Amino acid sequence: MNIKIIKNFLTLFGIGYIKTASGTFASFFTCFFYYFLILFNVNLCLPAILFVFTIPTSIIIINNNLILFSEIDAREIVIDEYIGQSIPIISAYYFFLFFHDFNMNDDKWFLIKFMFIAFFSFRVFDILKPFPINLIDKIKNGYGVVMDDILAGVYSTIFLYIVYKITD
Repeated sequence: MNIKIIKNFLTLFGIGYIKTASGTFASFFTCFFYYFLILFNVNLCLPAILFVFTIPTSIIIINNNLILFSEIDAREIVIDEYIGQSIPIISAYYFFLFFHDFNMNDDKWFLIKFMFIAFFSFRVFDILKPFPINLIDKIKNGYGVVMDDILAGVYSTIFLYIVYKITD
């Protein structure tokens, strides 16, 4: 595979090259991306399928291209932030759609609050790495790079549901 394509994929089209807080920018971009998909009433089935496809692809590409970056979990690699940040957004979107007959597009303020909480909670869990994320983070291969963000996304999803139930 072309090295330029690989680097664009792993750095989320160059976001990973931002000098400060590249992971935060990648998470913000992911929220922004989904926000506009929801705002323009795009069905999230295609992005959800893309998300599922991205997980094993990222692991394989990271494992097969270790030489492209200075370390296995280089700060330039931010595709894992896209994956982790997608989890609370996609899962909560379908939760509201199927179980509450709720269209986020009808209430823009709810959508903005939802995206902010999803963004903030994912970043907190990704940075603090509570158990068992801290253990997964020590695995220095593609699986470890991606899986710690998946767990942070799962924690963020649980946090979103708790906030929703408390404020409902």
